[in-house]
Amino acid sequence: MTINRNSPCPCGSGKKFKKCCLNKQHVIQIQEIKEERFFQQKHSLVEKIRSFIMTNLPYSQFVQLQEEFNTRSNDAVAPHIREGFLQFWLYFCHRYENGLRGIEWFFEEQQGKLSVAEKTMAKVWTTLSLKIVQAVDKKENTILFEDLLTKEQFTVLNSKENIPAFSPWYGTIGLLEAFGEYDYFNGVRSFNGPSNLVNVVQFVQDLMKKERQPLEQTLFKYYPEILSVLMVDDYVKSNEGELDELQEQVIHQHVLQYKIINQFLLNQFLKENKDFLVDKQNQNRVTLSWVGNWKEYQDSELKDGVLIAEVFATLSVEQDKLMINSFDESKVDELKEVLKQAVLALQFVSEDTMSFNIPINGIIKNSFVQMSKDTPPYFSLFAQTNLLTEIDMPIPKYNNQTIRQLVKEKQYEAALTWLQQVENNMYQQALHHDADFQVTVDMNTVRKELGLPLSPFVTGGQTRVTSFKNIANPYIPVVVESNDIQYYEALGFKPSTIENFYAVDMVEFFKERTIGKAENTARKYRNSLGVLREHLETETHTGWTQCVPSFWFSLLYQQLVQTESSKSFQKDFISTMKAFTKWIDKHKNTNLSSAALEAITNIEERLTNPKTFQRV
Repeated sequence: MTINRNSPCPCGSGKKFKKCCLNKQHVIQIQEIKEERFFQQKHSLVEKIRSFIMTNLPYSQFVQLQEEFNTRSNDAVAPHIREGFLQFWLYFCHRYENGLRGIEWFFEEQQGKLSVAEKTMAKVWTTLSLKIVQAVDKKENTILFEDLLTKEQFTVLNSKENIPAFSPWYGTIGLLEAFGEYDYFNGVRSFNGPSNLVNVVQFVQDLMKKERQPLEQTLFKYYPEILSVLMVDDYVKSNEGELDELQEQVIHQHVLQYKIINQFLLNQFLKENKDFLVDKQNQNRVTLSWVGNWKEYQDSELKDGVLIAEVFATLSVEQDKLMINSFDESKVDELKEVLKQAVLALQFVSEDTMSFNIPINGIIKNSFVQMSKDTPPYFSLFAQTNLLTEIDMPIPKYNNQTIRQLVKEKQYEAALTWLQQVENNMYQQALHHDADFQVTVDMNTVRKELGLPLSPFVTGGQTRVTSFKNIANPYIPVVVESNDIQYYEALGFKPSTIENFYAVDMVEFFKERTIGKAENTARKYRNSLGVLREHLETETHTGWTQCVPSFWFSLLYQQLVQTESSKSFQKDFISTMKAFTKWIDKHKNTNLSSAALEAITNIEERLTNPKTFQRV
């Protein structure tokens, strides 16, 4: 689209285009041109350094240095990127026989052959020092990195040329070069998670203490060794300071086999037992999950909750065989008892146990997830990560202490590293599910619980709230206690509506407020809640979080403004809605009362000053 210089600016400022965004676009274009030239000059200078080093370095010595780099880095650098890191080491870190690093050697001998711009850039490169940095904040166009050893901060432009991909709390060891108002990485680098960074910092601090060398010299001298620590996911130091093999734990998989002697009876048994859920089914094979411990995950960034159950065992039915797999011995024994109810359909054949070694911090966990079609798939990952539970689980890496215990004992670095690593891992997994995912995992609810600083990378910031609540198996029909039938009937519920999401909540609130109270009190709540029920039945909502201010305004407007009502009913209805929404907030960890109060305030103004809102 072409915009005339004298036309109104499309941004809506009211100014002419030439005096508004035309200038801004010009500034942006100039910045982009400068940045492009900056990268071109860097590339050209690196090529000249490469040519100089390879020309002055005998091939036999190059091969020797290559072998030294691979050995000292413990072959931790993947083959397809190893050459880039080798070159970086040769150009910026390794000191040659003349006592100079590659860039210093190049500048000393070639500065007279460089242009003014190249000479200026090369001189700057001789002064750059390696930094171990971590991402600690993110804005729209920049990422804030902090030096983990000096606490110096760098505002790095978030561009593909500078930072190919982002992940919370990740970091690297590399060179940072200032250009304009931003900082840019110089040379090859590997971004890794926060646990790796903690290992690197500890490794460097130990080296400095052992070698009695300053930080800058240590980072240059031991760059290959530092890379080996950075690129290993986890390691344990021995007393000598060397890297030991990864610690492991043994887990046991239990395999049961049954012979199917009556397929029809087995099908009936599995169909009637709602704890067995079908995963996949075709003509030859059926796989099922035996589930329990149902929970509902609620998120302030979601309209609907996510239902999740723990999978205790998987079952496979094929021809005349039933195979069962589980990693939980106690649940295997329980399942055996359950299957005894199908004695006419099954005959026990065998039980085997297989053992496996997994990393000591590994957990084998399988879940069954159910959510609405409008919920992005990556929310299933978040629902399976109940951090409020996990912070109370012993962690072998921390001598079987829990995260809560670490915080209590003021071991904040260990606790924060664990939380940062979880956030980093979940970001990567969500990215794998959906490259354009919009909502990150909530780490702030658990940080609030622990009294720790909030994460700047969480969608929703300090207002983000997530929770889990225990629920009954949703596949089992709701059974109303005989004593409660009168309350359901009083509020107008029918057999076809008692399973609606709001039914139990309304009945429990009604019972709490009316049992043992006068008939006038019961009438107040019965009438008001009955009106709310009728309104909810006209909606398609599946949870309280969908009852936003517009819902409450519609309800109140219809009942109190459009319909003639007495002042006593208006007062009773408003007070009931206030009390009920506060009750829901308390029991469901929602923010329903705020949504209702916003609408109530509006309606009360209309009732007090009706003429103000009349159309002219």
